[in-house]
Amino acid sequence: MNDTRGTEPTDLLLVQHAVSFSSDGGTMTLHGISAATVYFRDSPPREIGHLSSRRLVEGWDDGDGSFGSDPPTAVLSFVEEADGDGTPSDVVVRLRAPRLVAGDVSYGIEVVDGELPAVAGPCTLFIERTGADALRAR
Repeated sequence: MNDTRGTEPTDLLLVQHAVSFSSDGGTMTLHGISAATVYFRDSPPREIGHLSSRRLVEGWDDGDGSFGSDPPTAVLSFVEEADGDGTPSDVVVRLRAPRLVAGDVSYGIEVVDGELPAVAGPCTLFIERTGADALRAR
């Protein structure tokens, strides 16, 4: 990954994959999260790569303009429900205070649009950040 400290902020998309999902309404947990979070930087300098999911969580609150000081919006997209009866609709959430424990990442959430199921199967979280140097803490 290139060092972007000191450059202009650009659009960023982070992608996390998980084996399953659960939520209690105020918190959501991605179970069996991939060890790497994939990222795409849309504006020049264009970048595509991955960083450790652990490093993303550990650096969440680092620096001005961090995710901790300006929580990002994300879209949670489901492959199917945990019981295989169908696929829930995508949900837009605002993410706060992640915790990574034994391959599961939990986020405090505010639902912006949609309705979270209590449990679901495989899912992908697309974390969007506009106008911030979100990878500063890597």
